[in-house]
Amino acid sequence: MAFFHNDAKVHVYPVNVGKQGVTSKDPVLEQKYSRDNKVVNVSLSDSLLVVSTRTRLEFRWLGRQSSEPKIEIPHGGWEPSGLAIHEDHSAVLVSIGHHRQKKGSREGLVTLYNVKLHTAETGSDGVTSAVIYNSRSKQSYILCSTSASTERYVSKGEWPFASPVTATGEEAPSTSVHDFDTLQNYRYLIAGAVSSLANIYAILEKTGQIVILRLTGHEEGGICSRDEAPHKVKASLCGTNSPRASTSCMQFDPSGERLFAVDPEGTLLVVTFRPEDGS
Repeated sequence: MAFFHNDAKVHVYPVNVGKQGVTSKDPVLEQKYSRDNKVVNVSLSDSLLVVSTRTRLEFRWLGRQSSEPKIEIPHGGWEPSGLAIHEDHSAVLVSIGHHRQKKGSREGLVTLYNVKLHTAETGSDGVTSAVIYNSRSKQSYILCSTSASTERYVSKGEWPFASPVTATGEEAPSTSVHDFDTLQNYRYLIAGAVSSLANIYAILEKTGQIVILRLTGHEEGGICSRDEAPHKVKASLCGTNSPRASTSCMQFDPSGERLFAVDPEGTLLVVTFRPEDGS
């Protein structure tokens, strides 16, 4: 991540360093500030953006849903000055300097904030299914669905992902392993199916909702989902009050054009796709 700011706005951008140099997409955060609350300092860690304005200190989570509340702490009668941030695996330590004039003298103050990154995790089962996708270039990939914990955003784990299958069994290069982070609003995923012909990855959520990702090649190698919102299948299977579905309850037929899904109550759902050029 990289950030740019002046006294009226803060922009945070995702940054990739690859074969074609440094590239960036649209900002993941754009925040404007009023004249009465101008930006003084900004600091960034892997999980947290900290903005010190004239009136308060703001903590904003990176990568979390937009509904995640930010933390705001007023400066009181102090003027903000220096700002520093350090993150380890369990917490973010933020240090901010303050000063003020009092009875003809200048006072200084340094305040430390310890922001915990992890709380008790709920609903985490890790990887729930694995399917093989064969690209037109004869490269095989393994696509995994996951049941993500409530702490996925800060633990950087348990995202659904795609990884090349190497002939030697060695670990694939990190640049060719890609998370399906467009599924950030779908936390409990229990099954997946893939069509190499239609370049479609279908994923079943615990609620019975089936979501569809269209696959494409990544510029740094490997495959990923297209830069678009997942498509929801209008019909759905039984929901959370019914017995848990099997990880093999959803399959494409040999043509790769039809998806069959069945739930524990016997509901059969068939979805037809048009074949596309492979990646």
